[in-house]
Amino acid sequence: MSGRTKKSWDGVNALYQVYIRSFRDTDADGVGDLAGVTERLDYLRSGKDSLGVDALLLTPFYESPMVDFGYDITNHCMVDPQFGTMKDFDKLIKEAHKRGIKVMVDIIPNHTSDQHPWFIESRSSRDSPKRDWYIWHDPAKGMVPPNNWQSKFGGSVWEYDELTEQYYYHTFFTEQPDLNWENTEVRQAIRDICSFWFFFGADGLRVDAAIYLSKDLSFQDDPDDGNGNILERGMSYGDRQAEYLREMTQLAHDHKDAIVLLEAYPEGRQQTALRYRDLVAVDDDHAAPLVVEGMWLPFEAPAFRDFLSSVMLAVDPKYHMPIFCFGNHDNQRLVSKFGNEQARAIAIIQMTLPGLPLIYYGEEIGMTNSHKVRANRADGATQSHMPAGRGVVRTPMQWDSSRYAGFSDGVPWLPHHAGAGNTVIAQVEDADSFLNLYRRLLELRRNSPALRSGSFVLDDTQEQVLVYSRKYQSDEYITVVNMSTEPIVYSFDLPVVVVVASHPADHPYVFDYTSVQLQPNEAVVLKQEVAQDHD
Repeated sequence: MSGRTKKSWDGVNALYQVYIRSFRDTDADGVGDLAGVTERLDYLRSGKDSLGVDALLLTPFYESPMVDFGYDITNHCMVDPQFGTMKDFDKLIKEAHKRGIKVMVDIIPNHTSDQHPWFIESRSSRDSPKRDWYIWHDPAKGMVPPNNWQSKFGGSVWEYDELTEQYYYHTFFTEQPDLNWENTEVRQAIRDICSFWFFFGADGLRVDAAIYLSKDLSFQDDPDDGNGNILERGMSYGDRQAEYLREMTQLAHDHKDAIVLLEAYPEGRQQTALRYRDLVAVDDDHAAPLVVEGMWLPFEAPAFRDFLSSVMLAVDPKYHMPIFCFGNHDNQRLVSKFGNEQARAIAIIQMTLPGLPLIYYGEEIGMTNSHKVRANRADGATQSHMPAGRGVVRTPMQWDSSRYAGFSDGVPWLPHHAGAGNTVIAQVEDADSFLNLYRRLLELRRNSPALRSGSFVLDDTQEQVLVYSRKYQSDEYITVVNMSTEPIVYSFDLPVVVVVASHPADHPYVFDYTSVQLQPNEAVVLKQEVAQDHD
């Protein structure tokens, strides 16, 4: 990427998110582990039928009581026994690097578990040396919470502590008290944790809940409609956000090939462009904004155009590396939300955008939300966008048609899908499978300078058809997605050939090399062809 300091991440093709609990279990306890990730590295890259990804994002594997399945940490620098040992992590890093796979770890700087030694000491007394490591506040008049701010998992952000007669602040569960980033000792402790994992070989950090680090210390109420319903959440955010994010990204400077992925979910009415402009305002080419709005877009061309225009207005791919995410461990799986055809089309969109695509495990085989999983507290069942809880998208990876889908020899922690079609082993030899669509797209990205680092130009002349081009010198590709309910014909000034299509290989779609005919929900990637005679 011109304009960026040359780093090895510039050559990375795709980032693959592994939800460790559900990827591969090697000790038959029903919970996935680090050794299981190592065991499946050849599937990701280097194996005969490998997917073709070259970077991993690992969900938290640190010591935790698992109230939020690892996002509530008691020891940031130790592997939880459920997932293995430090030796297992070290082996994973070495084996991944041997195969040319980078490893990114999840860092949770906003909060800890309420069982963390820091918090135990903090709540022991108002005079504790670590009292100010967390956010404590006196009750408002009438012994009620200090303000009306709402937790992301429902209820107040304030929890009363009878011992010290103050409230502590928690953005998420009550068992996840927020750290006080106004305290320099806290920030140094987080920096030390990040340095620890860099020392052990991590190539990048994902900063969880990045937008929550800075708090509005005026503690003003959020506006409501007069009936107690909060109209917009946002008063909680302070004005030191850019400063704190800069501190996080600067950690990577001593590791010149590292990047820091900043998670920023939409909040209130803040515009997409403004939010990402805030993230990249750290003026640091080690910062990689995680672009998440694609997870809530309807399958409509105007919505996708507005979204992409807004992101590109804020994030210059020549300087920063946007990471486009259309599904993850907190949101619906693509096939369940869109259906097979539209999910295949979205795969084509994701793999042809600038920056890096983030693939959530199982999307490449068309895994769906599970109907067997009961909502539970740890999966955040109270979230409105996931009424059945997040567990429905965290089911075991479907490797084969064996009793437990090749995930484990023991009973899995969550029930797996029984369908034999959506397994790796069933799709490897099926030319039209989800898996082979992803493999073709990833191979195309790997061999195309235009798709890895080329320009991005949207065609805004088509109302119901999403069209954009990627170009680098003589290398040029055009993505066309029919998001209408009717067949369309899209014409070109120069001859083109179809290189990847979302629909089956034997489906007719091209005629005379200057136009493409697409049915509803179909998508293609086309390449500008060197002029020649097409008799």
